[in-house]
Amino acid sequence: MVTRAQTHTCDANTFARKAAGNYNIKVAGCENYIDIYIYDKKNKPLVDAVIMGHAGFYYPDESYLSEDLTQSSSTNALRVKVPYPGFSTFKISLIINGQNVSAYFENDNSLRATLQQ
Repeated sequence: MVTRAQTHTCDANTFARKAAGNYNIKVAGCENYIDIYIYDKKNKPLVDAVIMGHAGFYYPDESYLSEDLTQSSSTNALRVKVPYPGFSTFKISLIINGQNVSAYFENDNSLRATLQQ
């Protein structure tokens, strides 16, 4: 998958950002899915990067579900469907131009506004 400059489709007030290797991962909670945006260390969107990955969802009952990331057809964001509401944390795992990176995110109040609980 190749990314281009990224645009935002979710409420800009419902996001979290984490550093991961040489990149920054920004996630925005939307209804039943999460949009993922990848930036370089200078917070510029990646252009023409080869990215593959998945998201792992961790639930309070200690269950785990994994979903592959896809590129949104209407934007250049990566997207993952939330397999089941109520997860407590999730991990975004990526391979960007051959480099493995990952980051954990809490399903906290900033994302709960749009992700069903």
